[in-house]
Amino acid sequence: MPVNTASAAVHIAPVVLKTFAEHRKRRKAREKEGREAPQDDILFDEAFNIVKSFIELGTNNTVESLQAFTNTRVPSLYWVAICPVTIPLSTCNEAADALIEWFGPEELNTVVGGKRWWQVRGLNGIDAEWIAEREHLDDTGEKVGNGQKLTREEQDILQMEKLESVIFYVHGGGYFWGSINTHRYQIIRLAHKLKGRAFAVNYRKAPQYPWPCPVQDVLAAYLYLIRPPPGSLHKAVDPGKIVFAGDSAGGGLCVTVMTVLRDLGLPLPAGAVLISPWVDLTHSFPSILQNTETDIIPPHGFLAKPSVLWPLDPCPKTARIVPTKTNPPPIPGEADTLKPSPGRVEAAETGTDIPGRGYAVETQEEMLEKYSSAAPYTLAPPQVADSSTAEKNLGSEVFLFA
Repeated sequence: MPVNTASAAVHIAPVVLKTFAEHRKRRKAREKEGREAPQDDILFDEAFNIVKSFIELGTNNTVESLQAFTNTRVPSLYWVAICPVTIPLSTCNEAADALIEWFGPEELNTVVGGKRWWQVRGLNGIDAEWIAEREHLDDTGEKVGNGQKLTREEQDILQMEKLESVIFYVHGGGYFWGSINTHRYQIIRLAHKLKGRAFAVNYRKAPQYPWPCPVQDVLAAYLYLIRPPPGSLHKAVDPGKIVFAGDSAGGGLCVTVMTVLRDLGLPLPAGAVLISPWVDLTHSFPSILQNTETDIIPPHGFLAKPSVLWPLDPCPKTARIVPTKTNPPPIPGEADTLKPSPGRVEAAETGTDIPGRGYAVETQEEMLEKYSSAAPYTLAPPQVADSSTAEKNLGSEVFLFA
């Protein structure tokens, strides 16, 4: 069954009831052991298990199904002003120029794969929204807009000008699902607490638009705030009045974009609120396996049923995960660089890209079982990428998910 309201309700309802029934028992058990946990609060416990259950449902469906459901329009509350806008291509191009400068020619070729493909988009801009509570808007009514005939949304944007503080929110979703719709009520609550306005962006997502596409879109959204292009209804926002906020993948994107701004000497925001940001994309820390009990992400990570989008070449007549055919992936606890080293490039070109560190190739399931059951271990020092590590080898085939 695809991901929709009915399937989500059928899947999540038993989880809600079970969590409610067992909450008191689990809390008492923790009290006897003398330890506390966020799950001691019933609302947190319910929310944690609902999100975890929904993500599990998503892994049993296709990427397209999950993306479509999490971009379903969610009606706004009547006391909230929701104003959709489109960030124009001129601002997107400005962000692209900044990223090209930040990467430099070497990384553009070896890491990013050029400077054009990630600028392709299906829309003539980026979808975004201004969000604020109506009670906080300017009440001058018809005086706003200098007598121009404006739509309700345009009028609301002008009336938001008196709200100096801006929450720039970047939603999460594993870099491949989610939207402003999934996070709108959370964003409304932040705007309420701030007594200001929020600006949220629908960035492009993988696998259709892989990294660095979302980085460009989030950077473009920020530039749109501080350097509004001609025709924009809002005035330039002082960077010192902007606070970045994001959860999971959104938090990771906030950190990345602030790093770009810092390195290029561009105006930085006043600060950032990072809610469980996903910043370790190499999964190099032991917690990726040790904290599965308190993590909303499944132990096997984000998987999906075969579809047109992902995986691109499903394995016929095999299990979901098959052994690698060249290098094994980095062992949990080790890090790998994304930039190909001379040794790695040479190995790929000569066809000698084979395991070379003396250990057998393991499936992901075997690695999870082996390292999650092991005693806590010390994080190994990062390994310099060479022909014995597999992350970006040209022509290598590390994992196939069917």
